Formats: sequence, C-alpha cells, structure tokens
Amino acid sequence: MQRLTSLSSFRLTLLGALGVSGALACSGSVTDHSNGRAGDTDGGTGGSAGSAAGRGGGGGYVENGGSGPKGGSGGYVSVDGGAWNGGGTGNVGGGYVGGTGNAGGAYSGGASGCLNPTPLPGGNPGDPSGGFVQCEGGKVHRPQTARCWEHIDPEAGPQIPDLPDGSVSVGCTYNKDCAEQPHGYCGANYMPWGGPGPATYACAYGCVDDSECGAGQICLCGEPVGRCVEARCHVDGDCDNGYSCEEHYVPSGCGSAPVFSCGPLCVTNEDCPPYSNYCGADGNCLGPVCGRPFLVDGASVLAEPARRGDWSSDVSPDVSGLSAETRRALARHYTDIALMEHASVAAFARFSLELLSMGAPAELVEETTAALADETRHARVCFGLAAAYGGKEVGPGPLATDSALSASSSVAERVETAFLEACVGETLAAIEVAESALRATDPAVKALLSRIAEDETRHAALGFKFVKWALAGTNDAMRAELTERLWAAFDGQGRALTDVQDVAPADPALVAHGMLSAVERRALREAALTDVVAPCVRALLGPRTARRAA
Repeated sequence: MQRLTSLSSFRLTLLGALGVSGALACSGSVTDHSNGRAGDTDGGTGGSAGSAAGRGGGGGYVENGGSGPKGGSGGYVSVDGGAWNGGGTGNVGGGYVGGTGNAGGAYSGGASGCLNPTPLPGGNPGDPSGGFVQCEGGKVHRPQTARCWEHIDPEAGPQIPDLPDGSVSVGCTYNKDCAEQPHGYCGANYMPWGGPGPATYACAYGCVDDSECGAGQICLCGEPVGRCVEARCHVDGDCDNGYSCEEHYVPSGCGSAPVFSCGPLCVTNEDCPPYSNYCGADGNCLGPVCGRPFLVDGASVLAEPARRGDWSSDVSPDVSGLSAETRRALARHYTDIALMEHASVAAFARFSLELLSMGAPAELVEETTAALADETRHARVCFGLAAAYGGKEVGPGPLATDSALSASSSVAERVETAFLEACVGETLAAIEVAESALRATDPAVKALLSRIAEDETRHAALGFKFVKWALAGTNDAMRAELTERLWAAFDGQGRALTDVQDVAPADPALVAHGMLSAVERRALREAALTDVVAPCVRALLGPRTARRAA
C-alpha cells in the first residue's frame, strides 16, 4: 500500500499541543523516525549513545534523572495523597501490598481495605448475591459462598433489530426457546469493529451456584443470571498474607474478562501473557486499546444496534454499482464504528466529571465538552452511512451505564487510561481515518471522513495535554514511576495494536468507500507508532532511562 497520509503533519500537530517546537523533532531530544526505533534502548539517560543513532544527546526532558525512587517500606508515593498501592508497611515485594491498604492508591491490599462493603449490586432487594460484596471504589471480593439470583422471564427476549439481510443471525426469539440446559435465556453476541460474523442472537446458559461451573471457575452473579468465570480462589479464606479473593480482569479481544485471584494478577509486565504485555497500576494485565472505549468495571461497554432513524444524519454515498455483499460489509463496518463513537460520548461525559474532580484548567474541560459533541456527530454520520449502505435505518439501543460513576479511580489510573486511549489509541485512529479519507473516491464519504480525522486529531492532542498537566502536578518520585509505567504501556500497546491476523487483500470497492483492509491498517499503525506516537511520547515523558529500556 502506498501511504497517502502525511505522518509528519500529525507529529508536528501533537508536538505543538505539548508546547514543543517542531525543530526539536529533528534535533535530538525528540526523536524522528529517520533512524528507527532500535535506538530507544541504547541512549541511557540521553547521553552520547544517542548521537550515534541520530538522536542527539541532551536528554533534556528527563525531569528527575529517572529511575523513580520508591517510597521506603510503605509502597510508592501516591499522586493523590495516600500510598500508591495500599500503604502501611508494604510487606509484599517491598511495597506492592501495604498493611491494611486503606483507600490510598490504585490497589488497596486485602479485605481489610474494603470500605463500606455492600452486597454485589444488580439484584433486587433480598436477592442472594453469591457471597460477593462491592467495596467503596468498586472493588469486588468474596467473603463467603452463596447462591446467585436469577431473573429470567420465559416470555421475554431481546429486541432484535430489523437490519439488512445477512447482518443479523437469529437463533432464538424468547427466553423460553432456550431450554436445553438450566438457566437458559436468549441473548445478543454482537462483535464490534468487523469481528467474525454478524450480530448474533442465540441461547446462552448461566449459573446460580459454583457447582454448576467447571474446575477453576466460580459463578459470578449478574443479569439476568450468573455466569461461570475463571477463578484462582473461591473465597477470601483461600488467600494468604492478608489478600482477599477479588475480581480482576484479563484482556479479551478489545475488551476484558473477569478473573478472581488472591491479590493482583501482576506486579511487573513479565507477569502478563504475551497478548497483553503490560501490567496496569491496578494489578490487571491490560490488552490492546481499540479506539476510545467506554469502560465500566474494567469491561468495554457498547450498545446493541437497533432499528431507529433518529441517530442517523442524512448522508448519500453513491451505492450504484456496489454488490449486495459489498453493501452488507460496508453497513456492518459503519455500524461497528457508529456504536464505538456512540460509546465515546459516554466516555467523554465521564472524563469531564473526572477533570472537574481533579481541579483541571477550564481549557481542558472546554475541549472535552467539544469532543463530546464531536463524538455525537460522528456517531450520527456513521449510523447514516450504515443505513445508506444497508438500505434500512439503524441506530443504538440503550447503553448500560450502571456503575459507570460509582467506582472511583485514582489520578494514576486516570493518567494511564488517558495515555492509552488518547495518546496512543486516538492518535492511531485519527491517522487511520485520515488515510481512509484520502483513499476514498466516493465524494460524500471522503468529505465526512476528512472531518472526523480532524476532530480525532484534536482529541488525541487533548489527551497529550491532559497527561502533561497531570504529570506536572505530581512529586518527583511519583512522576518518575508513572513515566516508567507509561513507557511500558506504550511498548505493550504497540505490540498488541499491530498484531493483526487477517491477511485478506484489500477490496478496491471497500477502499473506495472508506474501509481499509486489516493488512493495510497494520502497516499504517506500525508506521504511525514509530513516526508519530513514539516522538510525541518521548516529548511528553522524556527519553527512556537505562532502567526503563531494560
């Protein structure tokens, strides 16, 4: 694929958002890709090794010389006051889990760190909650075993949209159709971002007791019934060293899946599986970022597609000459994107509240409010394109926002999330959309995608500005530790985001209407990561120290 997008223009725009002169991108402290990524690991603190790779030597952006000292025996010093990971005496690994672990940091160690526990939310008053409790801040652990609730109405069923032929697979209509096993119901399995196959409505079977799950699993209560999830413990009593049997998450596609374990799943990146490669501040192994997801309790939340027209803008791509198969593929593609854009509205709404709680400058709040309006417009445009290609109206169903604001997060978690979602994810998304616009030949699609690319570039710049502002408000030790974590996050996301398995060649008809192939997207992401994201991350965080590069 011959790339049409000017990566240097994206790089200069984002460097400008950081207040960095474009000339610095070629003078040393901020690296251009003309000499490749290999030089990243041999520059130490920005010394003479950098000049051999064309990077210059100054290392001027390392604000505290870099290795990030730990806070004695009490864990890392926190961005927001208490202890980075629990507090107390830090009796595991020199500081990961601290004593009673009150409400200090991203991970509060042990059941004694659970403030104001309540039964797992979701059931009706008096419903059994499986023995699970939720702490203030959102952590879920399990002091004892018990049965879960079940809310399955045999006569009820999902709202199945009337979408274009081939874009919906219907295996059931009502819950009563699902009687082969206990606790059956008819549910939706919608695959976003061009996943394998169409939206599917099929029977699913849940649980109300651990005995109905396999080895290494427990029954986690939920709606309309519990589900079996991976578990390395059953109750708090299975755990030693003051840990509790608590809910964590492992990567699953573009989202995540719950797993119960005694304490954190990871302490370092090496503890995570190859498809993750990054250990987050909350002790979870993180997977690839797919755009800007709306995360609730660690899982990406999307609405299901529905038959409605009020979310569609009136757009008119030229569909004459397109085969039925091509139109279905484009309808699915733009429905997928529209649902992600719709979820991004909620993500920016929540982010605006978080900014206010952190005392952020008015400029950041204003830009976030504008981004929310942008995402609303993007969703309407993409639903409009989906309807135009599919021949039927399509829009979003209800978006599950339960618990979206109930779980508090530390400043460190917010910085990590913004870095991954905006600095990395939205930068790549903006470049992909720009390339799609340049290669599109349909005039309506080209114009619409060009506008979206401009908006997404501003959103990426907003992410860089927020992280810069947040880092400036930390002490030296915390800034060094966060910087190291963000560099590790960049490495892990880079590997995951460019790991594309689909090798099908590009379809000229799809490209003409703004849909790149997986192979083209991978090549573009690889170039964007090294030519755009890496230099901007270096301007934001400073050159890697020897400890980071090790």
